[in-house]
Amino acid sequence: MNDWTLDWPLLFGLIAATVGYLWAVGPARKRLGGPAAFPVGKAVAFLSGLLALGLSIMSPIGIWADRYLFTMHMVQHMILTMFCAPMLLIGIPEWLLRPLVQLPWVYSIVRFAVNPIVAFSAFNISFNGWHFPQFYDLALRNELVHILEHQMMMGSAILLWAPSLIPLPELRSSYPVQMLYYFVNSIIPTILGALITFADSVLYPTYELAPRIWGISAIADQQIGALIMWIPGGSIFILAITIAFFKWMNREDEEQSLPSIADQKAAARQ
Repeated sequence: MNDWTLDWPLLFGLIAATVGYLWAVGPARKRLGGPAAFPVGKAVAFLSGLLALGLSIMSPIGIWADRYLFTMHMVQHMILTMFCAPMLLIGIPEWLLRPLVQLPWVYSIVRFAVNPIVAFSAFNISFNGWHFPQFYDLALRNELVHILEHQMMMGSAILLWAPSLIPLPELRSSYPVQMLYYFVNSIIPTILGALITFADSVLYPTYELAPRIWGISAIADQQIGALIMWIPGGSIFILAITIAFFKWMNREDEEQSLPSIADQKAAARQ
């Protein structure tokens, strides 16, 4: 149960993404309109997202999630949706993304996709839909469906975080909207987590029939996994609300200070 797995398509994809990203923000940076300085912080964020993505699938977490523990599957889903997706968005510089959306129709599609209502719907339909027992167990039994599940979760999670983290500032939602958006999103894992936590039977047959490890019963495993969805998932949204609030307050303070600065400059000219 300590075995690592090699998912060759995923591994090649991660290597290609790493090489392409480092080339774009490194040797090709100036040609692509980037700054003189290498974006260390953004590179760390992007590569951390890729690393966490690979580890969540190919490390023992992936084996435990697929074969033994609902808890580990929830850990995997939290890594994918609450860490990998925002880190990838944080790591993309504005100057790297903007040329890709120069065509008006591409820009329009992106603007539509990052609308909070669209992003909320896409993520919650995908995330909650895949936790219905029928779809969940199908993904565990069929590798192609499992790959589709992870792709949908990652894609919709990128949309989830885009209203606050998309590199194009004009497409980000206002801070009050971000706060409301993440508050509403925080309700969903609470409801879903509570429903699974307080279920009086095992909802997922694969885990009910799986060999028990670490002395955890199937029902206890289900309850722990649901709590991981419920508490850490909701807490991350609360963190996002807090960050948006302080950014909003900071901007308000800056705007209020602008007249006094202008007055000082006018007085200096007199």
